Amino acid sequence: MSSISSTESYQLRGAASTTVRSPWYSAELLTASVSHPLVLFAEKQAIIGKSVSVVLRWTSDYDFLPVCSLQIEYSSGHSIHRINFKMDSTSSYLISGLQFSHEYFVRITQQPNEQISDEHSTNEILLKTSSCHEIATNLTQCEPAPIEKVEWIDLFANTILLSWTYHIGDNDYDYYSHFVIAVRPLYSIVYEHCQLLRTQYHIAPKNIRSMIISIPDHLCTYEVQINVVDYENRTSAAVAIQTLAKSVSEESQTSSKTKYVFMIVTLFSVICAVWIVIRCLKKNSTFISAKSFKRSLNEFTSSQLQNTTKTLRTRQWLRRQSSVVTD
Repeated sequence: MSSISSTESYQLRGAASTTVRSPWYSAELLTASVSHPLVLFAEKQAIIGKSVSVVLRWTSDYDFLPVCSLQIEYSSGHSIHRINFKMDSTSSYLISGLQFSHEYFVRITQQPNEQISDEHSTNEILLKTSSCHEIATNLTQCEPAPIEKVEWIDLFANTILLSWTYHIGDNDYDYYSHFVIAVRPLYSIVYEHCQLLRTQYHIAPKNIRSMIISIPDHLCTYEVQINVVDYENRTSAAVAIQTLAKSVSEESQTSSKTKYVFMIVTLFSVICAVWIVIRCLKKNSTFISAKSFKRSLNEFTSSQLQNTTKTLRTRQWLRRQSSVVTD
């Protein structure tokens, strides 16, 4: 009896109530909502382990999302990753294992989507992950950042003053250990012996920002490369300069121009000196000739006077003798 009463009671309730259809399971609403792509955006980036994790969030034009099966696809270059999951109330998903300072194309797809085209069921965004130092709470989580700027000054033959700028971790001396400087000769068609030179390595303490470096041959072209190394022996990206080749070229051009100007000035000086010497010689020769003539003239005049004096004396003596004889 109890079971019959229960059955009758159930049947009465079913007959008394009206048919109710939930809009969640409405085929029309389901198709219409899926036809509108979800709006996808990256909400937050964080470091988990040694990679970047990104929280993806999405919204819809509808107040509800009737489809719970979703797929997130992200790609970089030729690498494509797909993740199928069931949506929860947070309307978000955490993607892990992304690289720092990298670009990914990310899109979200509602499943199943057989009734609609792919272009209406997905929304693609370009996700740019931050560098480790931009989102790190502790600098030791990241590899050392590369140096910011490299400069050099030519001091004298085969010697340069190399200087660099590095402000990251200035107040945290546990962040990095030292700098490694490599001076590598490059191949030159003009100077083939340069390729036989060895690469020089120099170690600079973390509180040093400049160093005097000797290069084997100033005619060769060199590449100077600087790396930052931390206490875990992690190395930063290398920063290199090859302006030494330009410097040598400019130095050669400047030297050639200087030599050319020096030759012209020297030649002009020699010509002027020769001209002055010739003038002096001519002047001295004329002066010497006039002086000799004057001396000769004086000597001739003196001799003539002496002869005349002798002649007069002789005549006077003859006159005296003749007067004595007459007396």
